[in-house]
Amino acid sequence: MIRLSPPPTAAVGIVSAAIVITRLIGCSTEPTSFQLGVRFGAVNAVSTYKMDSHQVGKVYENDSIIKEVDSKMEGDIRYTTKEILPDGAAVVLEENRWSWDEPSDSGQVKRVTKDYAYELTILSSGKVADLKMIDPPSKNWEAYVKRYSEQGMPIFPDEKVSTGYTWTQTLPVALPSGDTATARS
Repeated sequence: MIRLSPPPTAAVGIVSAAIVITRLIGCSTEPTSFQLGVRFGAVNAVSTYKMDSHQVGKVYENDSIIKEVDSKMEGDIRYTTKEILPDGAAVVLEENRWSWDEPSDSGQVKRVTKDYAYELTILSSGKVADLKMIDPPSKNWEAYVKRYSEQGMPIFPDEKVSTGYTWTQTLPVALPSGDTATARS
């Protein structure tokens, strides 16, 4: 019978590797933490996005369904950084072009396209501090867009976080009835 043994240098290498791996596994390291936030491009930087929206829902009046909604919209969205403020906030021009199919009373469907533009002041936390519509169609529409933007933008925590951290943001939402509901995201 022939017995093969590793040369002594190979055995030392295997033992050394096992010791290093054991020490690495045994070492405890602090969990990595980081600050979440929004970093804006330089002044005049432009970002563009495509957004497809599909909204399905029911419209109630006096506890009765008066209409079911199933609409699809496509949007082209363009953000231009207009100014970076000393506190890290940014003034951003948001330009939107939304298109959707709209049925008429006669059953015909026509393609509708509308353009909207807003000037937003967005804090580095993601919070919309101010929103001004450029050529607002109405004060009600401007108020709606402000609420929609506030609900849709994540507001990041003030403290540093680590992997696995979760948070919930809440904000009051004014209902047409005058009541207030709470939106959570």
